Amino acid sequence: MIVRVSSPHLPPNDEVPIDEHSPPTGRIRRAWRWLFKPGDTLTSRAVNAGFWAYALTLSVRALRTIRVVFLARILAPADFGLMAIALLTLDLINSFTNTGFDQALIQREGDIDDHLDAAWTVSIARGVALGAIVILGAPLIASFFHNPEATAILRVMGASMIVAGFKNVGVIYFDKELQFRERFLFRSGPHIIETVVAIVLALVMRSVWALVLGLVAREVSLVIASYIAHPYRPRLSFDRQRMGELYRFGIWVLGSAILSYLSSNLDDVVVGRVLDATALGFYTNAFTLSSFTGRQMTGVISQVAFPAYSRLQSDIPRLRNAYFRTLRVVAVIAFPVATGLWLIGPELVETLMGAKWLPLIPAFNVLLIWGLLRSIGSTTGPLLLASGRPAINTQSQFAAVVLLAIAIYPFTKWWGIVGAGWATVVTGIGPVVVVMILTTKYLSARLRELVHTLAIPAVSTALMASVLLAIKYALPAVSGGWLLIWAPILGALLYGGTILAARKYLNYQLG
Repeated sequence: MIVRVSSPHLPPNDEVPIDEHSPPTGRIRRAWRWLFKPGDTLTSRAVNAGFWAYALTLSVRALRTIRVVFLARILAPADFGLMAIALLTLDLINSFTNTGFDQALIQREGDIDDHLDAAWTVSIARGVALGAIVILGAPLIASFFHNPEATAILRVMGASMIVAGFKNVGVIYFDKELQFRERFLFRSGPHIIETVVAIVLALVMRSVWALVLGLVAREVSLVIASYIAHPYRPRLSFDRQRMGELYRFGIWVLGSAILSYLSSNLDDVVVGRVLDATALGFYTNAFTLSSFTGRQMTGVISQVAFPAYSRLQSDIPRLRNAYFRTLRVVAVIAFPVATGLWLIGPELVETLMGAKWLPLIPAFNVLLIWGLLRSIGSTTGPLLLASGRPAINTQSQFAAVVLLAIAIYPFTKWWGIVGAGWATVVTGIGPVVVVMILTTKYLSARLRELVHTLAIPAVSTALMASVLLAIKYALPAVSGGWLLIWAPILGALLYGGTILAARKYLNYQLG
């Protein structure tokens, strides 16, 4: 018998023979072998890459959750605010100097060996320059946020940027060739080291330095791991022609990175400037919890989609099918997770982090809407990059940033961290809708297909939420901590049943 291997990214054009009469143990052994040797077909490799990318995302998310929950009970909200100031600064500088070389190397067809050394040389020069800027400018940055105690933290983080620039450029092959198992092994270790170092130091130091030194340990171990994981040994190369070829594509990635930073962090900057470190600590943790959908669960799909789309960039029909498969998977995940977190948010925060963190709940509820918007809208980015049309994405992000820049200060000044959350939501809706419509037109698809793809999971989620809310308020005895047990189980059953019904009667296919 021949069965098709489907992927959320690619149409099932590749076929894999499976013996339907083989015993379960035989199928398990074949599945286990497939995890490590997926074969040569693009579909099989894409599905395998998706599995390992998802495994990495879950691992990193689990480690980060353990770290945040543990440290939240030891450290104060102001400590998280100080760390957020340092991270905001590093992210700002990284985004404004992003070469886009990684994306250019992944998207580039043919042999890229001649470009790797040039990319590595630029990476080192960039790391040294940026690290020096952070170290020398630390007092000014700390003064901007009215927190002089952030100066020493910024200087240490600046030194870590210099080290990060020496990462082995050869690991880009893990993404380009869909070798996500190797990518998993390379990236997961440093996150484990960060968690262990941060928790141990928190028990000893009980200060923000546990967070800082944990991150430094991750960056150093990531550089070391890159040379262990991949045999490529880069050399300094000042080949201006190769650098120019990469820059011509990377310039759009740079623009997109800058705008992405502003759209994601302008609210943090204003909260830290207008309010204080404690408010910023609440806001950043609210954002972290609310972004479980947009930046963690569905982000893994985009990681795999970009290299897979790059291989299909000249085949519009296959590209269209691949995109809508991806969008359906993202929508089916994003809607119920965002709604479920809204339903159990207060109980979840109080149980895991303690009652002192409950003031973040109002902002958390608002930012869940933004997380949902980002997860749906993020499906367009990999396709536009892979198709050589990054300008569309950059222009839509520019519009979002302009709108956010207008709204963020008054919203934050008047309504605090809740207002900052609403500013991101209100100004983000329009650009996301526009770029999705433009993407649909580029793929020669009907707008009705886009609406149908999103409407089914949205309606299914609404039905699930209605039942759970009715039970929660009709039976107060099962609220509180009990909600964390029964609500996810019952919600999954209700939602899954509705999606299965849509698949049977409305032809809503995920694969």
